[in-house]
Amino acid sequence: MSQSFDELREENERLKRENEHLRRVSGEQKATITTLQEQLEVLEEQIALLKKALFSPRRERFIPDPDQKLLFQPEQLDRDDAAAPEEAETKDEEPPAGKKRRHKRKRFEFPQCLPVERFEHPLAPEELVCPCGCGQLAVVSERITRQLEYIPPSAYVAEHVRYTYGCPTSRAGELIVTSDKPENINEKGVFGPSTIAWLAQSKFERHLPLYRQQEELQSASHMWFSRSVLSGALVRASVRLRPLKDLIHRLVLKSFYVRADETTGRVLRPGTGKTGLVYLWIYVGDNDHPYQLFDYRLDRSRAGPEAILSGFQGGLLTDGYSVYTLLVNESDGQLVDLGCWAHARRKFDESCAVTAHGLAHDALAWIWQLYDIEDRLADVTPEVRRQVRVRESLPILDELHRRLTEVQPTVRPSSKLYEAIGYLLNRWDAMTRFTTDGRYAIDNNTAERSIRPSVIGRKNYEFFGSDRGGEAGCIWYTLIQSARFNHVCARPYLHDVLLQVPRIVPEYLRVGDAETAFDSLSADQVEALASLLPDRWMKAHPEHRSEERQRELEIENQRRRQRRRLRRRPVKV
Repeated sequence: MSQSFDELREENERLKRENEHLRRVSGEQKATITTLQEQLEVLEEQIALLKKALFSPRRERFIPDPDQKLLFQPEQLDRDDAAAPEEAETKDEEPPAGKKRRHKRKRFEFPQCLPVERFEHPLAPEELVCPCGCGQLAVVSERITRQLEYIPPSAYVAEHVRYTYGCPTSRAGELIVTSDKPENINEKGVFGPSTIAWLAQSKFERHLPLYRQQEELQSASHMWFSRSVLSGALVRASVRLRPLKDLIHRLVLKSFYVRADETTGRVLRPGTGKTGLVYLWIYVGDNDHPYQLFDYRLDRSRAGPEAILSGFQGGLLTDGYSVYTLLVNESDGQLVDLGCWAHARRKFDESCAVTAHGLAHDALAWIWQLYDIEDRLADVTPEVRRQVRVRESLPILDELHRRLTEVQPTVRPSSKLYEAIGYLLNRWDAMTRFTTDGRYAIDNNTAERSIRPSVIGRKNYEFFGSDRGGEAGCIWYTLIQSARFNHVCARPYLHDVLLQVPRIVPEYLRVGDAETAFDSLSADQVEALASLLPDRWMKAHPEHRSEERQRELEIENQRRRQRRRLRRRPVKV
């Protein structure tokens, strides 16, 4: 009996000690939880501030809660509350407004300080013969059209004069003839082709928002134009340039392979005061078709690339987005999937920052060797490039594939390294297909560089005013980026295009919708439009080649090749 009491006493002491220990542990845990909660609150505040700095509007606007009363203005609030019903009653008693009278628009006048250049458009001498046989037709009146032309740093008024002729012996007004003037890109508008070319170049190449263009235009013309007038001129002119964009579309689809990419944009939604998300898709042709096509879409679904790539047969070089993969799988062999090694390299570079696994650095070294080989093959023929790729690049790819399959089971599935390995192994056939033909590029960097200007512009002008404005922006981006791709100075090129396209195709979208209008053009019209393509236009206007940009690119390429030569190592297999 005494032994059992001793055992119970010892058990009681043990339980007390364990209870005391658990209380201490619980206290430590509570202290740790309190500390972690405080740290969590601080981190949440920092994350919120970071999100605000990255994504929130750059304005400090406070909208008070209508249910929250102010402390020091009770009388004012009472008066406001008391006056609210009275105002509502007064508003209800107001008679319905009648039909508003439309005010007559004032005639637009240019400042008298601007110089005027007169362009006369008379009838040809053989057309001046009067049908009644009394002699030549006499000038009865003049019809003058004025537009602002802006060639930095000066502006002038272009005065287009048309003459109205009549028979000198007839007073009945039967034989009245008016001369015609050339088709104008902005008919009945204030701005001439040179001004619209400058506006387009400033916004879509120099990325200047319209309010800055207002100031520059005012300094030259001594006139202040609203942003709606500027944007309206750009939208109207872009509609007339649609046939040239459609021609570029058809030529891009004739490429051996097409590079595709997409980026986001914002568009203002009327009536909501908010902007919605849209997408700009870009399609870049091969070396024989050096053009860049921009397409405006409301979403990132397959409808966009499916409509643009309809009828295309060849390689499709992309970043592996599922929409492209789905189109390739459903194309019955018409589309060939090509992978981008720049995206694979980027994923391994990200994994290097969060893991100490040696595979990340080894993969980067192997990818660098692939790029070193491509650098040496920059100026060779496609067949020679294919042979060297088979001889030198394939052993590197085999070794890389062996290491990836060996390491993947040992890596945590939620890690960045596992994501990089999975991206490469899941698209291995597409990633290695560049070794089968020397015309294929190793990456999609050309499309990414081409889409970068739209991203810079998006940060400056923030959003498109409407869907129609977004489509107009893609037309301007198509022409300007295709010109830059061929080292053509954008403003003189756009000026000539704005002069020529309305004369070549005066009735484009009026004969049908945008999908079928191009098929209605004659062979002579298509040939005339083809002469305005950037690469062909450059041959006729070599003085407008961007020599500085070309020289800068050559210097940068030499520096890049020099850096690669310094780090180049022999291939180990």
